[in-house]
Amino acid sequence: MELYDRQFGVLQLIILLMVLLSVANAVNMGVFERYGEFGTLQALGNTRAHVCRLVVVENMLLGMIGAGLGVILGLTLAGASPAVRIPMPPNSNQGYTAHIRPVLLTVVLAWIVGFAATVPAALLPARRVSRTPVVDALRQSI
Repeated sequence: MELYDRQFGVLQLIILLMVLLSVANAVNMGVFERYGEFGTLQALGNTRAHVCRLVVVENMLLGMIGAGLGVILGLTLAGASPAVRIPMPPNSNQGYTAHIRPVLLTVVLAWIVGFAATVPAALLPARRVSRTPVVDALRQSI
């Protein structure tokens, strides 16, 4: 059991790292494509702190919505799993049909991980876009 626990722990760590990198990539691309918009906001008188806060709050909302949709999709697929009939263990003469049973703690942790991945992923791009000179940011939209 300890071997399987360690193996699944390593797999969970790898998947968590992939989630963090995927979210960071999406946030970076979203911010990079909107440099001109943030430059315009600063040119109209918004402070750098306001622009930084805007990017972080926007990504927090996206994280909440994305994590919520992920949980709903996961629960829906788990509810549909009895119709699939997964034989356990595979390729054996005697076995049982596996059922996916959602655990509340796991579902809540999945939502927290989905949401929490967006906050650190948004901090660096938000800081970078808020510190970009207005002229350079406006030049990006040309």
